Amino acid sequence: MGREGKIEKELKFSIFPLDYNDLEEVVEIESVSFPEPWSLAMFYHELILPFSHFYVMRENSQEKKKSRMIAYGGFWMVKQEAHITNLAVHPDYRNRGFGSEFLRFLLEKANNLGAKVATLEVRTSNKVGLKLYEKWGFRKTK
Repeated sequence: MGREGKIEKELKFSIFPLDYNDLEEVVEIESVSFPEPWSLAMFYHELILPFSHFYVMRENSQEKKKSRMIAYGGFWMVKQEAHITNLAVHPDYRNRGFGSEFLRFLLEKANNLGAKVATLEVRTSNKVGLKLYEKWGFRKTK
């Protein structure tokens, strides 16, 4: 159920559903990405929520468990609304198009599940996130 793609000249990636084996790496990226990071328990909880859809982007490798995590993120699907709850890119891969590609993937998944609208929350201090979301047509609300 993965998706494959290529952004840079030789860096190929695949996207997989989040599983328990990914949680440690996710928490590591989360902790260097946000001032108030989600805990391991919070991500664990996402795995059991029926309306939660979380994924990881990894460099292509012969074995998923040996490939390096590039990004992770997910959304809640409630009725016809996809609420993007989290999206983060490993610092080594930032500003290289991976965040945009991952957001595209999440929006496509949500659309396939019947989403008519997508929402999210982002801190005003997260300039990179704001720029990404505005690029994709998200608008500020009060």
